[in-house]
This record gives sequence, structure tokens and C-alpha cells, in this order.
Amino acid sequence: MGGGLDANYHWNLAKMLRFWVLGRGWQKLRFRTYPQRARIPQIFGRGRTLVTLANLRAQTSKDLAQLARSSGVAGWSSMRKEQLVKALLKVLKKRETAIAKAENKSLPKTNESKSGSKPAKTAVGNKPAPKHSAPNLEIERSAIAAKLEREAVERERLKNLALTASLAKDEKRVEKDRLILIVRDSFWLQAYWEITPTTVSRAKTSLEKNWRGAKPVLRLYEIVEENDSHSEKLAREIPIHSGVDTWYIDTLCPPKTYRAAIGYVTETGRFFSLCKSNRVSTPSTSVKTPSSHWADIAADCENVFAMSGGYDPLSETKDLREVFEEKLQRPMIALGPNHAALLDQNLDFPFEVDAQMVIYGMASPGSSVTLAGEPVKVDPDGNFSIRLDFPDKRQVLPVVACSRDGSQQRTTVLAIERNTKVMEAINIDADEM
Repeated sequence: MGGGLDANYHWNLAKMLRFWVLGRGWQKLRFRTYPQRARIPQIFGRGRTLVTLANLRAQTSKDLAQLARSSGVAGWSSMRKEQLVKALLKVLKKRETAIAKAENKSLPKTNESKSGSKPAKTAVGNKPAPKHSAPNLEIERSAIAAKLEREAVERERLKNLALTASLAKDEKRVEKDRLILIVRDSFWLQAYWEITPTTVSRAKTSLEKNWRGAKPVLRLYEIVEENDSHSEKLAREIPIHSGVDTWYIDTLCPPKTYRAAIGYVTETGRFFSLCKSNRVSTPSTSVKTPSSHWADIAADCENVFAMSGGYDPLSETKDLREVFEEKLQRPMIALGPNHAALLDQNLDFPFEVDAQMVIYGMASPGSSVTLAGEPVKVDPDGNFSIRLDFPDKRQVLPVVACSRDGSQQRTTVLAIERNTKVMEAINIDADEM
């Protein structure tokens, strides 16, 4: 009897233990059996929980999969252990951010002026924390935006080659694009251009995203002739800006032939051309050329027009002729076939005349002599001589001699003038000779 009761007692105890092991008590039994393994935190519980990478890696893959499933992690069934850890950390981070935002919204606003409390202090230096009110931040952002907008407007204005001071003053509407080159002397060229707003808009559309970094430039090409062909080599690239329509370009080693182009160059080096100029040839240094104003051009317009390629049949001179006629208010007569032949004959028969002057004299031996303030070398016997250029103008040259001890001085003033006139060329036919 006792044995039966004892057997039934052990049987019932085994059943209860089995139920407890397979039920909820299994988790408790596992953690009591293995105390070194940390309990997985409930990420959807209330409040914040401190979860580290080490805590999650201490769990088994099965436990992490169950936690990922309950947390709504997509694709948890195909993830490995390390992938599950990263996914759970990402979910926990989102939850912590949401809790922080909720807590910041729930904090009551304090009024320091009424409560009399001191401003909050930082952990370093015990200095008051900086105050950034919403209106001040909004004002600062607005100021920065306005500054950026002003800079963008100014950048666009400087790039707009259709804006020129002379055109605005004359109230003239530009109808076509043109760029002309004028020879001023052996070492200087004058570029003049007119660009329509439509052309600038076309360049902006064509360059697209490169328009922001594009800069207006004036390119000068040197025309190199080889055999019966010619090629253009980039000699200079000059940055320009709006508000002007004239630019003076210095050149080297005359005589040379040039052509100019105006347009925009991008940050990548691509050049978008708006228009090109006529061909010009700089004269040699011995050829006399006028100065650099339209009034001076009017006094010798045929010479300047010819040096700028106006009578060159190979050069595009339509724009050059139109600008000369508009600025000088007079027609520029085109050369006919006979005039062109005469021009070719003059080029085949060069004739140049120049002059120099020699100033010489004698002073007491050992004295010093100056000419226009510059010292002159004096020979031991007192004789001196100097050779100078004789430009086509009037000059006043004082010659001063001083004795060796400086007690005596003599002065002579030379007034010299040169006036050269080139007569019209005469061509004699062979039948008349």
C-alpha cells in the first residue's frame, strides 16, 4: 500500500516537473542553470534599457532570432547571428531616438526672469551654456541666404557680356554679335565687341551645369602661315567682365598676324565661342602709328583701317567697316580691283625713311656735362658727343656744363622739331617708260 502510494507520488512529481520544464519555467531554469548568460532585454517595454553589442553577442542565434521576430525585423529567418545583432541594434537605436524626442517635448519651459534661476552651466569651465533662440537663428539664416543671393546676382551680372557701359549710355539696341580688332601700334591691339542678350542666353543653355563656373574671356590667336595653309595658335587668354566693350591687348615681337575670339571658358577648359574678329597684322617697329583714341583714329583713319586689315581681301572686314563708319561718322570707301593692285605694288616696293640727331660740343677739360638732366660722357680733352633718336615732334633740350670745382656753370637750350610727311605714291605704267 505504502509502496503504491510512493510510486504514485513519484509518478505525479515527474509529471509536474515535466510540465514545469516544458512550460514557462524553462526559461527560469535555463538562466538559473547558466548564470553567465545575460537576459535579453525587452526592447518594446517601457522606459530605456541599456543594450550593448556584447550583451547581444552573448545570446544564442535562436534567442536572437526570436527577439528579431518579436521586434518586427524583416528577413530575420535568413539572417546569421552577426546580421541579427546588427539588425537588433538598429531597432534599439531607433527606439532610443524616439524616446529622447518624446522626453524633450514633455519638458516644461522655464522662465528665468520670473523664477530668478541662474542659467545652466556646462560641465567644462562652469560657463553658461550658449542661448540660441529660434528668432535669432531664423534671422541668421535669412542673412546668409540674402548674402548668397547677392553674390549669385553679382556673379551673373559680371558674366553677362551683353551689358556694356557705352551701350547703356547711347541707349542703343544691339542687333548682332560682332568683334573687331584694330591695330594701334606695333605692340598694341584694340578689341571692340557687341554681344546680344540672346547670344548670352544661348551660351547659358548650351553650357547647362557648367555655366555656374564659366568665365568670360577674350582669346587672341596667332595666325601662323606654313606653305599655302595657315593655322591658329592660342597666344593669350584674357579674363574680361561685363560693363565694358573695349579692351587693349599688348603683343610681342612684331610683325605678326592675329585674330581674336570672345566667349566663355568652363572649369574643365571647354571654350564656348560667341563670335570671332577680323585678321590684323602688327607693323614693324620702324613704321609710325597713331595713338590710341577714336579722335586720333579720325585724323588718320585710312592708315589705321588699312593696318587693321580693312583693305585685305582675305580678311572679314564687314564688321570692321561698320564700326569705323559708326564711330567716325563717315563712309570708309572700299578698294576696287585697281586699288588692290596698287596696294600690292606698294607692299612689293617698301620704302622707309627715319632720322637721328647728333649733339656734340666742347667744354673745359675736367668739367661735367648733362643733356636734359642726363649725364654725358666727356673726353679728357673736353670734347663730348651723343647720338639720339629724332622723333616726329618738337623737343626742348637743355645742355648744362659745370666746372670741376662747381663754381661755374654754363647752359645752352636746343629747341628742335621734326615734321615728316609721306607723299602719295606714284605708279608709272610700263608703256610710259
